[in-house]
Amino acid sequence: MQDNKIQLIDKDGKVIDADILFTHHSDENNKDYVVFQLPDSDEAIVECYKENKDGTGEIYDIETDAEYEMINKLFLEFIEQDSDEE
Repeated sequence: MQDNKIQLIDKDGKVIDADILFTHHSDENNKDYVVFQLPDSDEAIVECYKENKDGTGEIYDIETDAEYEMINKLFLEFIEQDSDEE
């Protein structure tokens, strides 16, 4: 992840630059999360993120309802903060 961007590789090998909205580290479960938007989309996507030693990383699905609830709460706070700044 660099400069608030994350590069994803789709199933056809095409590189997609997505905008990172925010990241979060949970000490409770020792996981990192990334919330991002794909180009030309209003939908936010949230995934777990693991950075490798070489600076590359992998995203993978959230596993529990508790994780979804935690990130949803953070996302709502993010939206509220963003609208307050406008």
